[in-house]
Amino acid sequence: MAPHLTGRRRFLKRVGAAVGLGSTALAGCTGTANVAPGQDSIARMSEQVDIPRVVGGPDDLKSEHTVRMVAIDGDEGNGFGYMPSVLWVEPGATVTWKHTANGSSKRVSHTITSMNKGNEKPQFTPKGSAPFDSGVIAGVGPWKDENALRGDLQTHLNGERPNGGFQGPYKLTFEAPKFPSGVYLYMCEDHMFFGMVGAVVVGDVGPNDPGWSPAMTKAPKPMFSDSFDAHLRTIRKTIKNQVSGQ
Repeated sequence: MAPHLTGRRRFLKRVGAAVGLGSTALAGCTGTANVAPGQDSIARMSEQVDIPRVVGGPDDLKSEHTVRMVAIDGDEGNGFGYMPSVLWVEPGATVTWKHTANGSSKRVSHTITSMNKGNEKPQFTPKGSAPFDSGVIAGVGPWKDENALRGDLQTHLNGERPNGGFQGPYKLTFEAPKFPSGVYLYMCEDHMFFGMVGAVVVGDVGPNDPGWSPAMTKAPKPMFSDSFDAHLRTIRKTIKNQVSGQ
């Protein structure tokens, strides 16, 4: 197992076993609340927190941007996601991930984990790119879990956690050669079951560019839940439509 994942995986396994959570009730094991099955669409989550689901495009590459981690739980909806779910940036841009309390979003714990073999995930980032992983971004306020503040859970891979922030933010600069132009899919290890996935598109890339694959072409894996698969398909369709001008 990759060293930066060892403590976290043991923690998630131990806590999950201790509370007896089943797969349909699991909403993260590091300070999150249970949610009902049936997750909101990306568009619905965007409306709930008043944050665009798409920022930028092939002709509008950002030099920096902040992505918010969303966790909606209650009568107003259910859903875990990153907003924007699709972000276009220029090569060398810095992306920051933070909690949000907009709307009914709860500031529960999350991770930002690239879908890269270096994170023991199926490869959905450009070939030859480095993996990135935030470690556990602990919850805030009522959703703070002291167990999630353990030092070994904060271990991150590439990027930075300014001032050692247990509750974020996490920053990453998408600069070659570690992070060449292309499409990067990433997910939350706490909330993969609930479809918490996002994309950063680095550079003006399209189907004929090396960085387009495997993120935009690889078949979904059996390990993906229905919610994850649905959100992944939505993200891919959004990117394809932007590239084709639709």
